Amino acid sequence: MYKLVGETIDLGAALGTAATSITTQVSAALPAALGVGAAIIAVTVGWKIFKRFVRG
Repeated sequence: MYKLVGETIDLGAALGTAATSITTQVSAALPAALGVGAAIIAVTVGWKIFKRFVRG
């Protein structure tokens, strides 16, 4: 533990709180990000397949 002007800072608790906050926010954003990523991959693969069929 570090002391800062008579105050004790618990880095473990602070990092634990930050990790919990980050995990919560990532969990909330993950479904949307996966949906967008899957759509981009589907369009990319579909476009490449379409180009192959058109060229012959």
